[in-house]
Amino acid sequence: MPQARGLIGEFLPGFTTEFTEEHRFSKVPTMNMRRWLLLLLILLLVLVYKPRGLWQEFRRIYSQRDTVLKVLVFVIAIYFLYGLYSMYERGMLPWFE
Repeated sequence: MPQARGLIGEFLPGFTTEFTEEHRFSKVPTMNMRRWLLLLLILLLVLVYKPRGLWQEFRRIYSQRDTVLKVLVFVIAIYFLYGLYSMYERGMLPWFE
């Protein structure tokens, strides 16, 4: 298997760009406990050192929840329509033929 080059290859020795069948159906979790703990530690550090800024940002986002929801629904609808179109192009929707 080819080895990854560049930054990924330097930081993750043995990382490959191709996957075998055993990798595809592997039962090994993709995110191990060390990563979860690191993300939790980063979140706790942000909460400890910037509680006021974090609370103000949360209130600002919450006040704009309608706009955020509208944009999110619009993006998901466009993605859904693109999926339907690609299925139609491949002939996977027989009721539209």
